[in-house]
Amino acid sequence: MSRSRTAQLVMIAVLVLMAAACTPQEPDVSVDEQVAAEDRATDAPEGGATDGATGGEAGGGEAVEWAAGNELAFDVAPETVPAGTPLTFELTLTGLPHNVIIEDANGDEPIVEGESAGTYTGEVTLEAGEYTYYCGVPGHRAAGMEGQLTAA
Repeated sequence: MSRSRTAQLVMIAVLVLMAAACTPQEPDVSVDEQVAAEDRATDAPEGGATDGATGGEAGGGEAVEWAAGNELAFDVAPETVPAGTPLTFELTLTGLPHNVIIEDANGDEPIVEGESAGTYTGEVTLEAGEYTYYCGVPGHRAAGMEGQLTAA
């Protein structure tokens, strides 16, 4: 093979690698790397609903809606909630397992979590302030599944 031909092949290989590096890709988080469903389950009754991580009775406080599907993003998440009032987080899932963790609340444990399609609930009372919330399933927060919440 001539030197010119070898140089052309190397140049093509470099261009292909550069193009691949610029192409957006899904996060490298496999289903196996996500927390196993049995580690997250909180004795969900038939139909997929659960009382959530706090173990309280669902429906005891003002309902706050959350939703997530097969993307690594919350489709619905509140910007503000009432402070000092019991809240019932209602997480509706249509695909992947997700949860809601609020930093500095509930011992940094999930307020509500679910493993499959359904609606799951959990209870929390937040003091007035700014909070960061996120999905604690491995890789989800790193992929951008987080936000800010104000309790006022």
